[in-house]
Amino acid sequence: MKIQVFPLDWEGGKRIGIRPMGYDKAFPGMMKQVRGSRWTPDVRCWHIPYDPEAYGHLKRLFGEGQVRALTERSMEEKRKIKEAGEKQRSLEFGDQLIRLEERLRLQRYSYNTVKTYKNFFAQFLSYYPDRNPEKLKEKEVLQLFEVVTNMKHRTVLMLIYSAGLRIGESIRLRDCFKTPYWATKRGFYRHSAPIFLDSRAGPLPHS
Repeated sequence: MKIQVFPLDWEGGKRIGIRPMGYDKAFPGMMKQVRGSRWTPDVRCWHIPYDPEAYGHLKRLFGEGQVRALTERSMEEKRKIKEAGEKQRSLEFGDQLIRLEERLRLQRYSYNTVKTYKNFFAQFLSYYPDRNPEKLKEKEVLQLFEVVTNMKHRTVLMLIYSAGLRIGESIRLRDCFKTPYWATKRGFYRHSAPIFLDSRAGPLPHS
């Protein structure tokens, strides 16, 4: 498992931030073995004390060749590239992004959710600048799915698309097996509602 490490300013002190380069369910358990390790949702990463002992333990745990160090300069360059890309998309698709934001605000979505939706929508428009998602041809939708090689991720995307689910709703699905393509989604405040799945998405596995 490869990981990225980088300098992190946290609560007025210096820490070593760690992020995995890809998904691995064993990663959180391995991080808990390092003295002083913490997960902080605000910075979306694990971090450990900024000292040779903790860093040495990290390298022994994951393997010397699996640890990729990012300097502050390289992080700053990546941040500038990201900001430049976001600025360019805002200039190109400003009207569409404003309309999307207004609609989400009316539905009382949080600031972080609005920001995430705008970012993904801008990326979509970069690839399909003249197309509305509702007007994509079936072949084009299938091409989007085929790009995803991980079968689990592709199944989740197909479920979201066919049933009109949010990602949070898709991971809380419960299949009652009353019919082959019928499931229950669990929303906020423990409210549940039935949904009907496209037969091409396949029945959900038992959970």
